[in-house]
Amino acid sequence: MNQHFKLPYRQVPRVAVPGYEERVPAVLVMLQQHFVAKQGYLTPHIFRESPSKAERDQAMRDINCGAFRGAKHDVRVLADLIKLWFRELPMPILHEIPAGEMERLATTENIGFEVLSLLGDLERIIVLWLADLLAYVAEYQSHNHMGVDQLAIVIAPNLVRLETENPMVAVALSKAAVDLFRGIIRARFQRRQELKAAGILDVNEVEGQDASVES
Repeated sequence: MNQHFKLPYRQVPRVAVPGYEERVPAVLVMLQQHFVAKQGYLTPHIFRESPSKAERDQAMRDINCGAFRGAKHDVRVLADLIKLWFRELPMPILHEIPAGEMERLATTENIGFEVLSLLGDLERIIVLWLADLLAYVAEYQSHNHMGVDQLAIVIAPNLVRLETENPMVAVALSKAAVDLFRGIIRARFQRRQELKAAGILDVNEVEGQDASVES
């Protein structure tokens, strides 16, 4: 078995990705490469619409036993596997931000910077990698109907674990998590526009897509 899911992110295989200071989980990079190759960013409501659970779960098992072939899977399966990887982490990727702090941060002017400054090096890089992929998807909102706001709403709940029995508190914290992650995606989206305007990033390029991983 070559387990990639349901493990702490420090224990999964990771690969060096251009533009990121820490290595990124290999399974995420592999899924990204297949997602981009199949033009998943053009798929309407990508990351929002769920694929067949049976197909997704089989794909996850294939990954864990080294039999995965991304080319044969629907892009919705690839997108859902990325969400699933984050959702099934034993410790959520944003665990270093206390629940109470989320609400305060959600009202700050520079959300992205403040949130990232609270994370460890590896956590920050993984969050940035995810935000960069979503910023790339958001550029095709006219095709996929998934802009920064919509992507933050569907992805943010997978990055936190709200442990409270008070429904009012849960709603408030869930909204704060969305606001936090929206700020990060928006900052990376703006960064993409600046890099493209400067000729540093190709219009069809997603950061880190040249990383080499086995599929």
